[in-house]
Amino acid sequence: MAALSAGLGLQRAEAEDPPMKGLERALGSLNRDESLSRAARRHLRDLARGTAHARWSAIRGALRHEGLADAQVLPFAAFSSSVPELEVWAMRYLDERIESRGFTHYGLALIEDGSRRGLAIFFARRLVELPPLPVGRPPRSLRGVLLTNATSVEGYFTLASGEVRRAEAKRQGRSVRVLAPEEGEVQALEMIVHTSRGPEVAAQVTYHPAPRPSGLRVVDLPSMRRAITELRRQQDAPALEPSKALAEAAAEHARWVCEHRLAVHLRPDGVGPVERARAVGYKGEVLENIAIASSLEEAHQNLLDSPSHRMNLLAAEAKLLGLGAAERTLPGGPMSCLVQLFGVAP
Repeated sequence: MAALSAGLGLQRAEAEDPPMKGLERALGSLNRDESLSRAARRHLRDLARGTAHARWSAIRGALRHEGLADAQVLPFAAFSSSVPELEVWAMRYLDERIESRGFTHYGLALIEDGSRRGLAIFFARRLVELPPLPVGRPPRSLRGVLLTNATSVEGYFTLASGEVRRAEAKRQGRSVRVLAPEEGEVQALEMIVHTSRGPEVAAQVTYHPAPRPSGLRVVDLPSMRRAITELRRQQDAPALEPSKALAEAAAEHARWVCEHRLAVHLRPDGVGPVERARAVGYKGEVLENIAIASSLEEAHQNLLDSPSHRMNLLAAEAKLLGLGAAERTLPGGPMSCLVQLFGVAP
């Protein structure tokens, strides 16, 4: 894919650009959302200027500018002098990364950058419809309407101290809301809905990314284990012992996640984390974190930024740890799949 570089004279592409009929047909089963399109355009312009990178933190910033709290978003962005070439790349991306993953909405932007065109598409799996959120300050609540069948709704929030708490969650029919208390500085607020895939993050607002433990960078599983140990030490959570059985179960599911490109706790056959752990000889209960990103470091940071996943990382009842990772190369770059399993003492 073409390298990204700085550019000037950004504007919406002119009408003489050839239509992308094949891409239009491929996107026909998804709902086009203009707020997602504006967020995609903002991100594309930042990429062209060299003021952003294709990381989740940059995507989240573009979404927040539009008052969006979509938590399951996958972006495509590329530049080329040829619009047909952009369409080919986007179609390949759609086939390799989007098909069969349950995305429901998309936003599309095509801009002009000197002699190049830039194309960005934000794909979202939207489980709850929310009104636009305030841009300037963290909201104390998330309210919306369920777009999918859900058995239950939960809420979590992270304070500036790094502590995670449960938020009040209420549901009446398809109307749902999660509420954080008035006291304390809210760093992140999250809504979880339980679907046939297990618990899924339906909405997330993060105003300040969670800091990494000082001096530690995650580049592989051993360094991730050290980072988790330091995080728990800083938050006065007991240290975790490594578990070969949980590491085996985590590695097996990470390979499955990368093969199917689905970050789900419940597989289509109904097998969940407890069953996977028991299949390799572990007898207790488990907590599970799953993330897909462009690197292990980004995957782990995404889990730190998510209140519900951070709660698992800090769970006082957890005694054992198993980490698993898998990678594959797809159009647009590498995919890193991370699974963290925490064994709960009986």
